[in-house]
Amino acid sequence: MFEHNLKIHYYSYLRDIAPWLQNNLMTPYWRFYWNEVPGGCLRCQHREIELGPDVFTVIPGYLKFSTFARAPFHQFYIHFDLNEQLVLSGKQIWQIPADPQIVSEIKTFIAGGKTPERELERSILSYRILAGALLTLPHEVLSPPPRLDERIAKACEYIDKNLHRPPANDELAALLRLNRNSFVRLFAQTVGETPQQYIRRKRIERACEYLHFSNQSIEEIAETLGFADRFHFSRIFRQVMLIPPARFRATQK
Repeated sequence: MFEHNLKIHYYSYLRDIAPWLQNNLMTPYWRFYWNEVPGGCLRCQHREIELGPDVFTVIPGYLKFSTFARAPFHQFYIHFDLNEQLVLSGKQIWQIPADPQIVSEIKTFIAGGKTPERELERSILSYRILAGALLTLPHEVLSPPPRLDERIAKACEYIDKNLHRPPANDELAALLRLNRNSFVRLFAQTVGETPQQYIRRKRIERACEYLHFSNQSIEEIAETLGFADRFHFSRIFRQVMLIPPARFRATQK
């Protein structure tokens, strides 16, 4: 059975954002923007994209883009992930007409303010807002890929639970009762990358979550994910994300 896993990392509403200068952003997680006041803009793939109250903007993970402001603006945004089985067709920024009912729910979110007593309500409302907005995308955009081989799905689940001590290919092959070469070949054919490439990417994706959504230091994150030290972690992080972790942490919105 196809399973979705809509996971929200962070949501917020900010006023009077400017100058909003962020160059060549790229994160594993996705972004949803609704700008109550126009003025914010994106640059992506040699074009400029205006953000405003009439559109919802969805940015998939691993897409490089830059931001700037023509004037101070107000923005509601959500950082989120979907299960890897769910693919956003094409690597591009999607803009869709802002649904009035969803806009009304966003305004309810904003009007309630940010208090500890309302945090559960805000969390539930953010899921409803995001799910509703995603459902307004064209049907062909959100498309589940072919069913994942059950053995490889088991290996991926095992990897995700052991990112702090990344398993070797021999360990994974034994888990599935396959010889090492057969396992590596089947994994690469199914997932599109080798087991160790997948492990490296998933560890860095988890590191991205910690960098943006926790107060752990870079040294603590490196230790949590089983890297030898900060320098080893920073080198691998830069290979995957193309920027060092400290710079990545500075790109918050």
